[in-house]
Amino acid sequence: MEESIQPATATDRARIAEHEAEVLKLLRARYGDVQLLQTEADLGLLQRLSDDGVLKPGMNAELESVGIVFGQVLAGRSRMRWITVEWEGKRTLALQYPKTTVIVFPGSMIAKRVDRGERVDFASLLREVRSQLDEMKRDPEYKR
Repeated sequence: MEESIQPATATDRARIAEHEAEVLKLLRARYGDVQLLQTEADLGLLQRLSDDGVLKPGMNAELESVGIVFGQVLAGRSRMRWITVEWEGKRTLALQYPKTTVIVFPGSMIAKRVDRGERVDFASLLREVRSQLDEMKRDPEYKR
């Protein structure tokens, strides 16, 4: 089966909003009336969830939602844009740097780390992803 990459649709953007709402519900249950701003400030809230032990292996839906919120911060601080990748009948939200084949899957990025028992440092992860992105977007191998 062939991979399909498409720009995010209105339905996909609604899914992103649902993920954000799920994370807001987790945050507000613990920390009161907080907001997600799609800025680095959100990383502090995600870090609190992580440091307080809320994010645990096996919480697949919640971890995917946290990853999407992380992706919103990344998208807001780069030229990356939401797309969907369809592979083997599964449609996955991802971020792509324009005019390249550079694609990041934030929905699984956090879950994989938590499931491996790693401590997630959201600010460092953002810096690492942005640094790798800067290298890859200039590499002719990734140009479209």
